[in-house]
Amino acid sequence: MDRLLYVDDEQSNLDIFSSTFGREYELFCAHDAQEALIILENEGEMAVVISDQRMPGITGVELLSQIKMLYPDTVRIVLTAYSDAEDIIDSINRGNVYRYIIKPHGKFVLS
Repeated sequence: MDRLLYVDDEQSNLDIFSSTFGREYELFCAHDAQEALIILENEGEMAVVISDQRMPGITGVELLSQIKMLYPDTVRIVLTAYSDAEDIIDSINRGNVYRYIIKPHGKFVLS
């Protein structure tokens, strides 16, 4: 089973993501970048890390650029409610992200 780490400071987003993907993946969730790095230190490499861009402390791009150095084979994805072109370019250049995904209205919505 592939291992996936999702990082988001919004608990509701973590809950929805967990209920949506928790059965298909070995899923780990973190509220911020520091918690994500601790999970990676304890659990080892993940197949995919998805991070919200705007979080307290360091941004998703900053986190993913650190993960790139530690685990270069991990797929890195930025998820954000904002479509700032500078953030997109930064994520590609610094975090070498695989995808930059825009969240609808800042949060996931279950229908």
